[in-house]
Amino acid sequence: MARTETYNLLIAHSGLDETIALYNKQADWMWKKMAPVITTQEAYWRALQYSDFSIAPSVGQSQPLPMEDFETPYFKDFYPVKRALTSGISTEVEMSDRALYKIVAQTGKMLNISVNKAFEVEASAFMNLATATDTASVGPDGVALASASHPYVNGTTTNILTSNPVLSQAALETARTALIAQLSHKGDPMMFTGPFDLFVPPALISIADRAVGAATYGIAGVNTGTAAGNDPNVMGTSRVRVMCNPWFTNTTAWYLRCRNEEDHGLRLITRRLPSTKVWDDERTDSVITGVTGIICRAVRDWRGLVYSSGAGS
Repeated sequence: MARTETYNLLIAHSGLDETIALYNKQADWMWKKMAPVITTQEAYWRALQYSDFSIAPSVGQSQPLPMEDFETPYFKDFYPVKRALTSGISTEVEMSDRALYKIVAQTGKMLNISVNKAFEVEASAFMNLATATDTASVGPDGVALASASHPYVNGTTTNILTSNPVLSQAALETARTALIAQLSHKGDPMMFTGPFDLFVPPALISIADRAVGAATYGIAGVNTGTAAGNDPNVMGTSRVRVMCNPWFTNTTAWYLRCRNEEDHGLRLITRRLPSTKVWDDERTDSVITGVTGIICRAVRDWRGLVYSSGAGS
């Protein structure tokens, strides 16, 4: 009696989505840390930039309580974009591979990584296009994420650090001061005191780790000409976490951002996280696997972030 040989193609069974989910959990994808992910089934997500209330005035006894409207002075609609890739494998190749090489089994994993890399590139635009003024990059107030002309009730204000300092311990302290004093829409200090995330390109990762990881203030090579002293490093690991995305293209730019997601306005909007579809192509006797994801970056508000191009002093 002839033996009937069967095969079970990893990328073609119903458990693939569970496998993909495990890889998603395993991979330390930066896009998941750069901004909260908001899932919507709508064609777009509307970002409403909030105002705030004025400082509460004193009120005399038996006097009417003052009233003030809550405002959303600016809004913008963001439209997620589909990212996708497919791969086809003939049944002959699969049967040979299953017995000899075990390469085909990696297809689902690698397709998933491809879409996650696309998400990573999209998230990296928060840094790469921080000062861009194209339609996709500006926030609800109509200007770039990092800009010297953010509108508020008394005119304009900035979240770009003066002189665009290079990354150092001193620059981090300056950035914290700027976040504490950053203006609300009504012109009052936002009082952001941390904790913070420091976003840097690979070229600055070692400098960032030294600046944040030092126990004391003053590191040779980080603060040029300054010997290590006895003052505590107030922007150390207890307050700052270093984050690096390999797709940050500017080798000198960096920004400090509030870690609490309610204190900053960066968002990633998705209609579909990386997911798979598998189908048979009878014409070619092949199995086709596709992975898709739908995402876009969105800026709800510029506050909670200060930026430096790193090109200054």
